[in-house]
Order: sequence, then structure tokens, then C-alpha cells
Amino acid sequence: MPSRVDMNPADIPYLLSSIWMADVIAGDRIRLKVRLFGTDLVRAFSLDGTSQLLDQISFTGDIVKRLTDLVRTRKGYYCKCKFPVESEDYRYYSTLSLPMSSDNDTVDIIISLLDFME
Repeated sequence: MPSRVDMNPADIPYLLSSIWMADVIAGDRIRLKVRLFGTDLVRAFSLDGTSQLLDQISFTGDIVKRLTDLVRTRKGYYCKCKFPVESEDYRYYSTLSLPMSSDNDTVDIIISLLDFME
């Protein structure tokens, strides 16, 4: 797995507004704390998730389940999903979510790219 130091945001400036990253907090249950929430995501979801625990955001139940599975299996995923909040602009979104590891064994960061669709 790549680690955070393997990724240089300067290499993907055109994608940064659609990216979010979360730190994995290990414990009795896996928790995710948002470390980065791109500006396109802030607009689409009408919230800035930065520094929030993902499971405390009302619409993230299915997202948390998918990401918890990603942490356990250490396998990324791509899916097309129904937009989780009421929106006049979007009905669906696609997401590519990938694990990152500082020790090449334990997932400690997740990076996700979202694309919104009518």
C-alpha cells in the first residue's frame, strides 16, 4: 500500500477539490476522522467535514460500513452510489476509495475521490 508520503498533492491539483482523506483511529471499533475535505465536497454536501468523526455525520452510515470493510480487507473499491442527502443538483456520485499505510500493513489513512452526477 502507498503511504501518505508517497502522494504529492502538487501532482494532482485538478483533483484536490474532489478529494477527501480520513485518518483511521484504531480501537474496539474502527473510527474515521476527516483530515481533508475538498471544496467541491463542501459545496455538494453543504458542510465542511474537516476534523469531524465520520460516524457523527448523519448521512454516512453506508459510507462508514464500506470504509470499515476497506480497512479490514486493505482493498480499495469503486462504486456508484445514490447521493446521500437531498439535492437539487445531484442524484448519484461515484467514489474511488483507496487505503494508505505508513507501515505497509495497517491502513491508517483512506483517500477518496468523488464525482457527482445528476
